[in-house]
Amino acid sequence: MADIFGGHNTEMIMIHEKLYQMDLKISFDLLPITSISVLALVLSSISLIISLPQVESQSSPTFVDDKLFAEEVARSIDFPTGMAFLGPDDLLVLEQYNGTVLRIKNGTIFTTPLLDVNVGNSSERGLLGIEIMPQRTGNPFVFLYYTEAQSNDGGRILGNRLYRYTFIDDVHGGKLLNKTLLLDLPGNTSSPTTRTIPGLEHNGGKLAIGPDNNVYLTIGDLRRKTKSQNFMSGADADGSGGILRVTTEGKAVGNGILGTTPPLDKYFAYGIRNSFGIDFDPITGYLWNTENGPAHYDEINLVKPGFNSGWQSLMGFIGEKSLPQFGPDELLRMISTHLAETINGIITKNFTHAESHLIVARAQLENYPINSGLYSFDGKGVYSDPEFVWQNTVGPTAIKFYNSSKLGDEYLDRMFVGDSNTGRILSFALNTSRTGLDLSGNLSDNVANSIDETNPVLFGSGFGVVTDLVVGPDGHLYILRWDTGTIYRIMYKL
Repeated sequence: MADIFGGHNTEMIMIHEKLYQMDLKISFDLLPITSISVLALVLSSISLIISLPQVESQSSPTFVDDKLFAEEVARSIDFPTGMAFLGPDDLLVLEQYNGTVLRIKNGTIFTTPLLDVNVGNSSERGLLGIEIMPQRTGNPFVFLYYTEAQSNDGGRILGNRLYRYTFIDDVHGGKLLNKTLLLDLPGNTSSPTTRTIPGLEHNGGKLAIGPDNNVYLTIGDLRRKTKSQNFMSGADADGSGGILRVTTEGKAVGNGILGTTPPLDKYFAYGIRNSFGIDFDPITGYLWNTENGPAHYDEINLVKPGFNSGWQSLMGFIGEKSLPQFGPDELLRMISTHLAETINGIITKNFTHAESHLIVARAQLENYPINSGLYSFDGKGVYSDPEFVWQNTVGPTAIKFYNSSKLGDEYLDRMFVGDSNTGRILSFALNTSRTGLDLSGNLSDNVANSIDETNPVLFGSGFGVVTDLVVGPDGHLYILRWDTGTIYRIMYKL
């Protein structure tokens, strides 16, 4: 699976993923095939390859540029998922399964956590996202997103929740006080419209403060089947499967983009399977994200207001940029064969993931308007293709625009992207309008057909499971590594 970090429930998650796919296959024969939207929904979900992270847990960082090196700031943090700076050499870091917020100042970890909250502590649940917003007067706000549990870590799941705290400094490292609930979001899949497997995965979790001083949050689909996952006849959007935007008080911004009633009024984007990375381009103010596919077609997206990323109808390109063509007769033959070989809900011949995407893409291009099978919220939502796609999963995670020249002018204003499966960090230049990536050679089609094909944009490797990238107050790039609990500061050799 593209979006699993690893950890102590990997085998269970793998089983859940297979059950999830089997459920879609079984339900295929029970549904009336009356529109391409249903066909696209089912076929685009078929995946035969389950890929787990292959990184070496003890790998050490190396760089393409021999003028750079990685300096350890801290290590042995317990499964860290996010970090944010209070000031120079002064940062907060999250421990996913413990629900603790640690403070690290001048390389020293305070022994007493600033905060310890009760969290769901399995798989992709936990303490997941952090952002800090300085105030003109008074103490800074700290925003935390976590899967809240009742009574203790691992207790009954209450929901995925966004809270605002106030940081109060003291000689013991400080505290986070004045807890204020901003968003109460789904935390499992218990719903009449979905299966009952507990919501172990696809909780998302990354936060960002926008240039509009609002709070942006990623949340995955949680295995739900709503209109925000492009189920044409699904339940109303429930806060899952998108990027949400709220004020610092937890209110909708204006009248909302997709609708005026909660929680629809808080969606900035939707149709997102799961995302572990969002960031704003400081030059344009545009939002970008990474998105994890089921086994193929991980994405980098330019996210404009009302953006529909396409899940569950599709991942990767809807068009033919990277897809060979099938004529109408071949398309119908493939669909007929697929239906004919589905007996009592059990598929006796499986299409490959690539074949199923080809069927969906060609059907939509040949026979239907491009947004057929994509829910548009009365035209307010707009689908657009990703700006970059990995054909084979790498589990992209953090994304960060580097607005500093500390590492040399060649890295200024580039986009950095980490992942969970290969331990690599890529560095992308943007085009002149900064609405796409400036790629050439084998990447000119915006598709990485193999890991090696991304070597021209490789920045560094050996970073294990990357969960966060942050530009510090000192202008250096900081990298958070989940599997060894290490924070690296990238330095330029003088």
